[in-house]
Amino acid sequence: MRIKKVIFKNCYGEEIAFGKKFPLYFEKINTFGITGRFTSDGIIGSPGQYTSFLGDSGKTITAEFAFYCRGGNDLILRKIERVFTPLRTGLLTVLDEDDMIYTIEAYPNAMPVFQRSGSVLRWTVNFQADYPYWEKGYEDIVVTVPANVATAVHNPGMIPVSPVLVLPQYEWSRTISKTSGQAASFSVDSSPDHELTVNTRNFKVVDENGSNKNNLLYASAALDEFFLEPGVNYLYCMQSSFTVKFKELAAGVM
Repeated sequence: MRIKKVIFKNCYGEEIAFGKKFPLYFEKINTFGITGRFTSDGIIGSPGQYTSFLGDSGKTITAEFAFYCRGGNDLILRKIERVFTPLRTGLLTVLDEDDMIYTIEAYPNAMPVFQRSGSVLRWTVNFQADYPYWEKGYEDIVVTVPANVATAVHNPGMIPVSPVLVLPQYEWSRTISKTSGQAASFSVDSSPDHELTVNTRNFKVVDENGSNKNNLLYASAALDEFFLEPGVNYLYCMQSSFTVKFKELAAGVM
């Protein structure tokens, strides 16, 4: 597998693409990196109530870009500087020769510094990704889990995935469980007026309006333990149905 295109879209929605040929092209990109894990505190339940959770450390993705220019290219150079605004998270996308797409949230750690060699300008960008894994594929894998039915959810990758769970309105508290592998569960208080979206990776609960609803999580919730292991996982909720959304993860792109 080989990479044929690299695209970066900044936080303002402006993007620039680099292929394998001039005028804008990438010469090298290292999509892998050494990562670790860390323990942090997350706010949960009532104000002042915290819980510890385990997370993945970020990594640096180094890319070498080039621009073949022969004068009169100020607009392109200014665009390059705008797109690579440092310390503002954007979306880094890699496309391989099979047209498989890989995306990761990342930000440049400095402004581009151009080095001229004849008609070619070269520069290196170190992207910092706070979450170290690439999401693979164009669309989410979506599975609906009916109420009171243990349902198989297949993670096709080799890396555990922290899914997003969408919970419909429900007038009583409920418990979401993973009954296979490393079993895990968490409970959510009643939400008769709002649909809830639980992001288990970011330890966050919001309603359909984007309002924070972390206060509905029970203090015993350990969302860092609620992940989909490679292969088949069984999810269950006796009280109501819910929807699972996720993408396959990859450590890097060859």
